[in-house]
Amino acid sequence: MRDRWTLRNLKGLAALAFFVLMLCFMHTDVHAAAELKEGVYTISAYRDPSVVMEAAGGKTPNGTNIQLGKLVYAKHQQFYVSHLGGGRYKLRNLASGRVLDVQGGSKKCFANIQLYDWNGTTAQIFNIKTVTKQGKTVCELIGTGSGLAVDYAGASTKTGTNVRLYTRNHSVGQKWIFTPVPDAPAGMDARISEGFYKIYSSKSESLLVGIPKGLSAGGLSAAMCSADTEDGTIFHIVPTGGGRYRIKVMSSGLSFSIRGTAAQTGTQIVQRAPSGKLCDEWYIRKDRADSEQF
Repeated sequence: MRDRWTLRNLKGLAALAFFVLMLCFMHTDVHAAAELKEGVYTISAYRDPSVVMEAAGGKTPNGTNIQLGKLVYAKHQQFYVSHLGGGRYKLRNLASGRVLDVQGGSKKCFANIQLYDWNGTTAQIFNIKTVTKQGKTVCELIGTGSGLAVDYAGASTKTGTNVRLYTRNHSVGQKWIFTPVPDAPAGMDARISEGFYKIYSSKSESLLVGIPKGLSAGGLSAAMCSADTEDGTIFHIVPTGGGRYRIKVMSSGLSFSIRGTAAQTGTQIVQRAPSGKLCDEWYIRKDRADSEQF
């Protein structure tokens, strides 16, 4: 009787120990809303951090495929992560200015991930979940339109492996490491997200660029202002791809452009409707550690 009782107890203890171990394992894989700071990141595969998400072939047009590639720190492998509130994010590719997008807004497994112009749909908005995996904190990307995870096919880390949506299973193929990219050094393209800005002089922070009243188009219409109470001092800066930006004047709805097609010393800056040409686009580069140079 004692032997049978002891055997039953041992079996019970073994079952209890297994249950406790399972609880511990589950505890190390708890999901919570990630608190990524806004900024530029590379997004590497957890299985091999030397492999990252990238725009295939370094291409920039709408529909460019997202795949895995060896990390070379190129712009087509970098993404600006922006908070949209409620644990939601958009991820804008630095080379193109376009965002991660689920092709066709599909909510099905195997839906492809591509680059596309921002349109604000759920196909372009993702939840980012932190996951503790074997003592390391990594992330899962979840499509808000489908609830499916961003996944690299077959958990393969070979160059060219496709990135797609798949049923959430918390596998290694759905784990990503977000690594911040340091601020651009002097002379490199600044990393500025789309938004509304005031442009202050680096020589005097009490002065800022503004558009005098009554000047809505034509001529060199910008001037330094001491007051910032009007929308003539507010500019909508929009990435257009290739490290270039469009600068829209909020008081007129027009954009900064150069007069004619030649850019040379003395060429006038005017306001006009965007033409889609390079004369309407600008590079914004680091001038020093705390300022940008147009």
